[in-house]
Amino acid sequence: MAVQRARTVTAVVTAAILLGVAVTLSPAQPPPGGWRTFGKLFRRQPRRYGRVLVHLGVLLMVIGIIGSSFYQVEVTARMPLGTSRALGPYTLEYVNLEQVPAHSHQEVIATLRAYRNGRPVGVLSPEIDFYPNRPDPMTGVAIRTTLRDDLYIALAGWKEAGQVAILRVVLNPLVIWIWIGSGVLVAGTLVAVWPDPIRARRRQVASSHPVSVPSPVSASPAGHSLSSRRTDPPKPAGLWEVRPWRLRLAS
Repeated sequence: MAVQRARTVTAVVTAAILLGVAVTLSPAQPPPGGWRTFGKLFRRQPRRYGRVLVHLGVLLMVIGIIGSSFYQVEVTARMPLGTSRALGPYTLEYVNLEQVPAHSHQEVIATLRAYRNGRPVGVLSPEIDFYPNRPDPMTGVAIRTTLRDDLYIALAGWKEAGQVAILRVVLNPLVIWIWIGSGVLVAGTLVAVWPDPIRARRRQVASSHPVSVPSPVSASPAGHSLSSRRTDPPKPAGLWEVRPWRLRLAS
């Protein structure tokens, strides 16, 4: 039910934002040359295309937020040494657990091989760092980031001298699109508020060459303007002329 609502919300929001982009971007007449003239149009109307970038950035952010909120998968896995665990399109294989001395602390590192749809995609190594002057250890999370999803693996503990590892695994789809959309949104805002050089040049030319405004038509001596003077068309002879108080034959 939640997945169906997420798909519905995603479709509605995407359609609304794409409609706003289309209305903002559609010109009254299509420019000749198509995409070849996009650079010239962008330079001539930067604020218009800045608004398009803002809409696009919001769309990408909404897609990333919906994907990471409704499609997130989180599990706590207890994995014996040499076993595998599937999570969505990924398969994690627990290879080994080792303790490595560092400069000022001790590191316990778990090594896992990651596969996506059966193909190896890398090695992930979550760790726990133990400091002598700190009562609580620090957890180092292994992260794999792609345009499709983010995979987080944290080492929560181990048992039987490392023969069993306890892992906390989180799969977040489309998280990176939140950051990409934020960058596009900021870029579009800067383009939209940036001063337009063409308009600034036109204002400068208009201020240096003022345009004279013609004076209005002067009034007639009788106090009425020429445009408001009423003239009746001539009447043909031989017709009856009707006046309010008398009736006579027109001469």
